[in-house]
Amino acid sequence: MINRVVDLVNELHEIATNQKFVIAIESYRGAKEVHVPFTDDFFKFFKQYDIQHRENDKYPFEAFVEIDGVKFFSLLTQKEYEEYVEKTA
Repeated sequence: MINRVVDLVNELHEIATNQKFVIAIESYRGAKEVHVPFTDDFFKFFKQYDIQHRENDKYPFEAFVEIDGVKFFSLLTQKEYEEYVEKTA
């Protein structure tokens, strides 16, 4: 089992490094999330997405897509929201 976990983590690390993803799997709350920290990468990967308002001054919006139980998301500043979301609305 340990060897399988090591192999999976190494493979995920390679994917995350090459694609600039931050991958989180939290067994205690069942979360499977992939943070796409570069906003333009998120919008290149996903043409359809949802937007959620967040109670955060620096990043008041979250763009996200859920695929087969895995949430891909990017946090947006007000400026990024206006640039990427309002432009396409």
